[in-house]
Amino acid sequence: MPSGIYLRTDETKLKLKIATCKHYNKPVDDTKRFWSYVTIKGKDECWEWQGIYVDGYGVTQINRKRIYSHRYSYQLYYGEIPKGRQVNHTCHNRKCVNPFHLYAGTQQDNINDRNNANRQFRKLEISQVVKIRENKDNLSQRELGKIFGVTHRTIGCIKRNETWRLI
Repeated sequence: MPSGIYLRTDETKLKLKIATCKHYNKPVDDTKRFWSYVTIKGKDECWEWQGIYVDGYGVTQINRKRIYSHRYSYQLYYGEIPKGRQVNHTCHNRKCVNPFHLYAGTQQDNINDRNNANRQFRKLEISQVVKIRENKDNLSQRELGKIFGVTHRTIGCIKRNETWRLI
């Protein structure tokens, strides 16, 4: 059996690699830290990231570089992401880092999955979009995003009429 740390879940073993921080010349267990931010459940359940999020996706730091948490989970279990591919979720849950819910696919694969699941990213109601555009309190995009449960980028797109154009 190769050396490394193993995490056992049901019948599954995930090999966890230990990284070394060259800059400080001391061992830094990025992978162990990564898994400390994950609630591990059964093989068929979502393992949601409990750390920092950017645009709805978990983000972690590995070897002093920022990486999406679902991409790192995929790399730990399956190896490198094939060139020209991205990591998609079969569960349609951006927070999920369960490697059994992840696959390397194309953007078109992701769009097809979304359409087949009859799922559109519509978190807002028409009345909320109207309130965002009016913004009577002159709140920042970040403040509006927190109030309506979306990112500040989504608020910016709404204000610039890049989305929700018919309203």
